[in-house]
Amino acid sequence: MALEIERCLTIPDPAIIDAMLADNWLLSVFTAPLTVKQHNAVYYDTPDRALETLRWALRLRREDGKTVAALKTLSTHDHTRCEWQCEAVDIVSALSTLVEAGAPTQLLSMQELQPICNVVYQRTRTVIDIDGFKAELAIDGGQIESHGRHTPICELELELIDGTVNQLQDVTNAIAERYGLDVQPYSKLERAFQLRDAT
Repeated sequence: MALEIERCLTIPDPAIIDAMLADNWLLSVFTAPLTVKQHNAVYYDTPDRALETLRWALRLRREDGKTVAALKTLSTHDHTRCEWQCEAVDIVSALSTLVEAGAPTQLLSMQELQPICNVVYQRTRTVIDIDGFKAELAIDGGQIESHGRHTPICELELELIDGTVNQLQDVTNAIAERYGLDVQPYSKLERAFQLRDAT
């Protein structure tokens, strides 16, 4: 099991990305060259929305030529989530493997899983180091599709690697202020729910 602690910021104008990646202040804290990867994720739930009720996210994502299943549990006020992953052929066969890896056994009771949204995006990532504080920095651009509706993705994520939650928040605030970014309080899946429920 991995413990995921992250912050997400909306980038209101894609042109800001070019400015960020040309900023010596940001470039100076990169610890590795940027990598760019395409992600295609499908999220699943039961017809009675059992996973949504639990605030769990179950997805199958294609990345690096592999298909990886993941379960993320309750997101709390500080955006902390537990996550389990495994390679899988399909989502149904992944359930038992995820449970064997430590995911809640309740996952095995989920019946008639069906796709609820697609999330397709390009991720540009690196690791930043600021006086010993380390975080993965990822810039995502793409779209969320649910029930025939679409919404764009243009955002920056910071995921804690080494340091404190307070340091993560301080760095997030500094980046937001420097580039005019806004807090994104909703996960990609939560935004898919908003699309589904739009009238």
